[in-house]
Amino acid sequence: MSRLAKKPIRVPKEVTVEIDGTRVKVKGPKGELEKVFHPDVIIDYDKEKNEIWVRRLSDEKFHKAIQGTVWRIINNMIQGVVKPYRKELVVEGTGYRVALQGRKLIFTVGYSHNPEYEVPPMVDVKVEGQNKIILESPDKEKIGMVAAQIRDIKPPDPYKGKGIRYADEQLKLKPGKAGAK
Repeated sequence: MSRLAKKPIRVPKEVTVEIDGTRVKVKGPKGELEKVFHPDVIIDYDKEKNEIWVRRLSDEKFHKAIQGTVWRIINNMIQGVVKPYRKELVVEGTGYRVALQGRKLIFTVGYSHNPEYEVPPMVDVKVEGQNKIILESPDKEKIGMVAAQIRDIKPPDPYKGKGIRYADEQLKLKPGKAGAK
């Protein structure tokens, strides 16, 4: 059983929540999010106490799992519209760099062409210097997906460490032929 779902989700005063069955709309100072959840979950909103309760239909394994998942997603939505989620990526390697043109990221990462990535509308992007990308969004799922897609353009090389990686990612470099002896 989800231990988190036993507790209510506290809604800050600057956030407005609209619940219509399993459709949840959250609006805050940093953005607006809307999601539709599985119909086997009951979502109640107590406006006087500013609390959201997530309940399940039965004690089946699936219902227990979906209750905790829905609780966490709604909590992430509320936290995201108050303080946006942030991901940082680093382009590392000799001659590797990134440039921002409008909403497009253009990478110079050792290919014969320069790959481009169009950033979705819900994600704000900044480039610091020539090798640091900062992404911000109220939607935790979307920012994680965008960061993973950018990283997949040129994943870090396991021998030299060149490529695109998360700023907090620790690479374990493999020894080359000389180190194998």
